[in-house]
Amino acid sequence: MTTEEITLAGELSRSRFVPGSWEKRFARDMGAIARESPQKDLTTRQARWLRILHHKFRRQIPSHRCGSFCRIEELPGAIQ
Repeated sequence: MTTEEITLAGELSRSRFVPGSWEKRFARDMGAIARESPQKDLTTRQARWLRILHHKFRRQIPSHRCGSFCRIEELPGAIQ
């Protein structure tokens, strides 16, 4: 994981989700990977979904910590 992905995963894993949702499981799994084995590489799809979900739940992340990560335009293959 890159330092940016570690930051995204850490912030996303502290967000609140609907109980039993796939988004919650994904965020918790990414947070665990960021804490326990940050040297592990993410797949392209994991990295993309990490950014998409970070953008989706950006209102739960303090704006001073969000920075440029909250811009959806910077996503590879951004949804238009």
